[in-house]
Amino acid sequence: MALICFIFIRGATNINFRCNILMLCLGDLLVTLNRTYTLVLTMAGIANRADLNEFQGYMGTDTFGKTIAQVSFISLVYERMVASYFTSSYEKLSKKINCLICVLSILTIVACSFLYTAYHPLGFTSFIIESSTILFETMIVFALLYYNKYKYDNRHQSMLKLSDRYQIQENVRTTKYILPATIIQIIHTLVQLVFFFYVFFILGPPQSPGKLGMLQVTVDLPASIYRMVLYSYLFSHHRTYQRLKDGFTRSISPLSAHDTTKNHFKDLKNMWK
Repeated sequence: MALICFIFIRGATNINFRCNILMLCLGDLLVTLNRTYTLVLTMAGIANRADLNEFQGYMGTDTFGKTIAQVSFISLVYERMVASYFTSSYEKLSKKINCLICVLSILTIVACSFLYTAYHPLGFTSFIIESSTILFETMIVFALLYYNKYKYDNRHQSMLKLSDRYQIQENVRTTKYILPATIIQIIHTLVQLVFFFYVFFILGPPQSPGKLGMLQVTVDLPASIYRMVLYSYLFSHHRTYQRLKDGFTRSISPLSAHDTTKNHFKDLKNMWK
C-alpha cells in the first residue's frame, strides 16, 4: 500500500491532486463492488447463515477499498494544509515533501486501525473512533476553505504577489472540488452514527451480527456509489486532464494554421484560469 501511494503522489502538484482523486475513486469502487455483491448474496439467501468464514477473503476487499480511500483523502487534506500554510514556497516545496505526506497519511491510518482493532470487541466504541476521524477531516477541509477564501478576499490589502494570489485561488478551487464528497461523507457518517446508537442503546446489541452487517450495507452502498461517480466526474473535468486530452487529440490529428492558433490561445487561457 505504501509503494502504491508513493508511486502515485510523487509528481507535480496537479498530478498529485488528480492521482489522489483516482485513488479515492478506486477505493469507493472496491467498496461499491463489495456492498453490491453482499446485497446480491443476501437477496439470493446465501449470506444469511451465521457462519460466514467462506466470505472472509472476499470481505478483505471492503477493508482494502476503505484503506485506499482513507489514505488518499488524508493525503489530500495534508497536501492542502501544506499548500495553505506555505503559499509562497509551495511549488518548490511540494516535490520534496510528497513522500513525507504519504508516510504521514499511512501512519495516521495505521494508528486509527490500531485503535479500531483494540476496541473492536466493544463494537460501538470502535465505530466512534472511525467516525471521529472522519469528522475531524471534514472540519479541516471546511477550515482550509474559509482560511483560503479569507486570504484571497484580503489579497489587495496584504499586497500579495501574483504567484501567491494564484496559489491561494488554486487552494480555494481544489478545496471546493472535494467539498461535495466531504459533505456526503459526513452525512453518511452521521446516518451510521444515529443507526448504531439506535441499535446498540435502544434495541440492544443484535443477536445476529449478519443482520447488523446487512443494515450497514444498505447505508454504505448509496454513499459509495455517489462518491465514486463524483470523483470520476471531478477527474474528467479537471483542467489538467483536459490539457492531456487536447494534447493527445492534437498529436493524432493534423491541425490547420487557424486551429493551431486557436489552440494556442486556448492553452494560454487555461493557464491563467
